[in-house]
Amino acid sequence: MSSKSTILTTDDNEHWYLDCNEPKFKNKEYIGDSLTIEFSKKNIEILINNGEDLVIEVKAGSNLYNIIKDM
Repeated sequence: MSSKSTILTTDDNEHWYLDCNEPKFKNKEYIGDSLTIEFSKKNIEILINNGEDLVIEVKAGSNLYNIIKDM
């Protein structure tokens, strides 16, 4: 059985999911599972990637863009 709970998938094999094998805790209290986001580089552009920030633009017209827009 998979530990991944899919949020979305695209035609380009992009996958957003929660993983129950990656629980997170704060002050010993469960706060949720990690969220993993997989991108196809053809559908995004990295605008900023430095020591503090990662800014990603999702390209209009991509399957990922349309799914997010319709959410």
